[in-house]
Amino acid sequence: MKTRTTVALLIFIFLSACNGSASDKVPTETPEPRLPFPFITEVSRYSEVMESSDDTPLLDHFPETIPSEASNVKFAYQPRIMQGAMFLELLMVLPEDQVDDLWTQYSGLEKYQFSEDKTLEDIPEPILFLIRDENHELDRNFVIFFIDAQPAGQDNFPWNHGTMYGVGINKANFEVIYWLQYW
Repeated sequence: MKTRTTVALLIFIFLSACNGSASDKVPTETPEPRLPFPFITEVSRYSEVMESSDDTPLLDHFPETIPSEASNVKFAYQPRIMQGAMFLELLMVLPEDQVDDLWTQYSGLEKYQFSEDKTLEDIPEPILFLIRDENHELDRNFVIFFIDAQPAGQDNFPWNHGTMYGVGINKANFEVIYWLQYW
């Protein structure tokens, strides 16, 4: 664990030194808690990130562009650095009819079940930075739909590595989050 922390700190220091101070690069809309690496949160860079990513089915559920009727848009992207994790999230408020259409589209998929009794065999809770509350817990008003979740760890700890992606919908606030995690 100390080795990971040390490596993460060294990468952060190196990237900060190369790009100026980290505080110059992280906008005020940075989700809490702060992440150990510099990451992109400028909504204006969404298209750039999507275009630069491989044409992979892992991103097919993300919209090609941010809908013009979307409001309160937030974006967070951490590219994969060396063997580190990668994540991509897009959160927005959409009109009620669009949220209802997305609910219908994804409602047949497996949903994340909140439970304190999870085992190492169960699909882990998605780490969605944009919908964490002040206690760093996932906002339970969201229904989290898994498009896919694949473990890539060892038999005794299958979720040590993996990929998961999907859509979360909060029907009360008409919020939608598209997400991808690779670790």
